[in-house]
Amino acid sequence: MKQDRVTGTSPASACTFQAVRAALRSEWPDLDPDPILHELRAFSAWRGAARPLMVPPTRQEMDAYLVECSAQHDGHLAALKLHRVQTAAPTLWGMPYASMIAIVRRQRQRAPKTKRRSKTESLLALIGRLPDEWQPGLIARMGSESGSRKLKWSADHLNSVTHALLRWLAWCEGSGHDVRPAGITFHVYAGDLAEEGVSTRSASDYLGRILSGYSTACDPGFTSVACKHVVSRLNARGKVEGRPTKTGEQLVGASTIFDLGMEIIENARALGPRDLFAARDYRNGLLLAMAAAVPQRARALSHFDIGQTVMLLERPCLHVRLPGSALKLREHQKEHAGYDRVLENAGLWHAIDEYSRVFRPLFDDGSAMFPRRCCTY
Repeated sequence: MKQDRVTGTSPASACTFQAVRAALRSEWPDLDPDPILHELRAFSAWRGAARPLMVPPTRQEMDAYLVECSAQHDGHLAALKLHRVQTAAPTLWGMPYASMIAIVRRQRQRAPKTKRRSKTESLLALIGRLPDEWQPGLIARMGSESGSRKLKWSADHLNSVTHALLRWLAWCEGSGHDVRPAGITFHVYAGDLAEEGVSTRSASDYLGRILSGYSTACDPGFTSVACKHVVSRLNARGKVEGRPTKTGEQLVGASTIFDLGMEIIENARALGPRDLFAARDYRNGLLLAMAAAVPQRARALSHFDIGQTVMLLERPCLHVRLPGSALKLREHQKEHAGYDRVLENAGLWHAIDEYSRVFRPLFDDGSAMFPRRCCTY
């Protein structure tokens, strides 16, 4: 029987994910419900079909879930994931369960910190939740394993594929469908995702990862014209619909971000060079300006290092050189790729020069352009 409804101890005894979305929007009109519903789906997949989302969680269960999230992510992100589940708890299970989850979060934050698992260890633990016969194929895709680099996936992509397979397994078990992908089941699954408020483009991404993961982990060489057709149609429809979370008025141009960064820098200068808070604001403004000037994804920002990857040439030119590991490329291409550009910008040149001379020494570790413990990106 398809499980597309969740119930709780609140007045609404039976409410779909769409109803949860409506309840959140009614109570908090300015709150984006998509991250909350995403975490509910992740929590439901973690539980498995044996414990439907309609069943209220126990204290031990929430403790275990928070431990699992903390092992895969840093403590702040793990607490945020639990907070999103807590936000939906009053609608799903009632206010006492929301209070219980809040207590779990607070106690975890006060507990002694444990050494965080490496990304490889976290991936292995995540893959270990899949059926035993599925695991070797995915493990072989890890960069730490031997084999052709052209067949390797990045850790982030492997993480996304594994999560997609886990959600697919949970859905198949709950709805009685065969886990072997087929056009009709992909069509039904996409319909259920749409009912939960998942955008067409996201549904296309999820199905593509399932197809890729299944042909890698479970049935090497598996292919399905019908499944590819469903993914292709969703992808085409998603391009027409556009991103549901962004409208034309919400898009911000790079020049606007650059100007904002320079404005923050000017305000920091007004506070004085000996103030640590001024140094922090200056660094954040410079981070925004550099992000706008270098068209790369946010992960590249952690590689900015004055004198190493960011070098001042004769004013107003600066040389930016990033390794392939900072770029969004296929894993086997990163080793021989890189970003190497000379930019001409007098304002940015002066800001980097001033930051390296005056503000950066105020941080404990002056070696990096943006010390990791202070970076807020």
